Amino acid sequence: MAQRRTMLVGVIVGLWFCAGGAWASKPSAPIKLSFTTSAPATPGAVVDLVLSATPHLEAEQFDLDIALPATVVLVSGVPHWSGTGSAEEPRSLTLRVRIPNEGHLVIHGTAAVKNGTSRFSVHESLAVGAPAPAIRANATAAGVVRSAPGAKGNSVVEFPLK
Repeated sequence: MAQRRTMLVGVIVGLWFCAGGAWASKPSAPIKLSFTTSAPATPGAVVDLVLSATPHLEAEQFDLDIALPATVVLVSGVPHWSGTGSAEEPRSLTLRVRIPNEGHLVIHGTAAVKNGTSRFSVHESLAVGAPAPAIRANATAAGVVRSAPGAKGNSVVEFPLK
C-alpha cells in the first residue's frame, strides 16, 4: 500500500512538472532597446537620433553605440557611452546628425550588458535618407526559354551569366 501511495505521488508530481512547462512563457531579452528620431530623417535634414536602452539585470558594464555611415555628418554628440547599469534603469544616447541629400542609408544602434562572464547585446536599425528603391514583385529577367531533352514538355529558362 505504501509503495502504491509513493508511486501515485510520483505520477502526480511528474504531471505537475510536465504541465508547468506548457504554461511557461518565452524568456524576454535582457535589454529593452528603442531607436528614434526627433523629426523625419529625410534627405538634407538635421535630426536628433536617440538610442534608449533599459537593462533588465544589473550590469557591471553597460555599452550604447550608434554606428553612422560615412556619408552621415555628426553635428554634435559622442556615438558611444559606457558605464555601469542598474536593473530597470533606462539610459539614452543622443546624437545630432545631418542626413545626406542623396541615398538610402541604415544607421545601427547597439546596447550591450556584461555581468560576470555573461554578455548580452541587442541591435536596432533605423532607415534614413531617400526611400529604399522599390523592388517589383513581378519583375522578370531576360532569359532564353528552351525545351531541354528529357524535360517531358516542361520549359527550361536559361539566364546569361554576368
